[in-house]
Amino acid sequence: MHLTEHHRNPRRSLTAARRLVVAADREVSWGSTSARVSLAPAGAGTKRRAYLELFLRIQSRHTDADRRADPYFSPLEATASLLHIEREFLPGRSWVPAAGDGVIARPLQGAGFTVISSDLLDYGWHGSRSGVDYLKAKPLAGVEAIVTNPPFKIAQLFLEKALSEVGCIALLMRTNFLESLERMPLFCECPPSKVWISSNRLPMMHRYGWAGRRSTSNTCHSWFIWDTRREPAPDGYFNWGAIINKGTVLLLAALAEH
Repeated sequence: MHLTEHHRNPRRSLTAARRLVVAADREVSWGSTSARVSLAPAGAGTKRRAYLELFLRIQSRHTDADRRADPYFSPLEATASLLHIEREFLPGRSWVPAAGDGVIARPLQGAGFTVISSDLLDYGWHGSRSGVDYLKAKPLAGVEAIVTNPPFKIAQLFLEKALSEVGCIALLMRTNFLESLERMPLFCECPPSKVWISSNRLPMMHRYGWAGRRSTSNTCHSWFIWDTRREPAPDGYFNWGAIINKGTVLLLAALAEH
């Protein structure tokens, strides 16, 4: 299989590459355990490594240039859910860094909150200031909360900075953000006040500019809340489908007006 085949049909080439890895694994493990190395066909290990490299390259189809600032924008359903489950606790003035196309900031504004929006890059929304690197930016006077969907690869850095600046933080992140020995000391020192887990998976977050086929999500997301006014509480759950059905028509209208 050549890489040109991958470009024509990436799904088919991904399946083919996976099969090649499995086949190479069988070659490497051929024979008894004690004689596996000596009895394996010559070059089987090298072949397996080559196929695995191809498989991983195809599986991770987005280059660093494609990912740029890791722009996978939040679905509206996530912001609607945040307003439903946390509205009474959200302070009046928030900063939304990594604002993207405004899908978090605009509904918050429509719900009556004062919101300052920024992002590293310009994604075409006039309500956000571009060229702002949150990790290097100074705290903004009067801001009481940080609300955002941070780039996952630097989410911990976003969190650590926010913890040093405001008393209320709401971050939309993959639920597996909890699964990390590296982050364990941070969680022990600064446990979330609440983790709201989406019982049904949020719509797929496609990267900015994606023009391919729309896919369903295979990733679980949660709203992680830190609030110095509240003691840590057991995890909660939300069903965005029920929330949307119950009364976000006005929210959607407010979003369209901004």
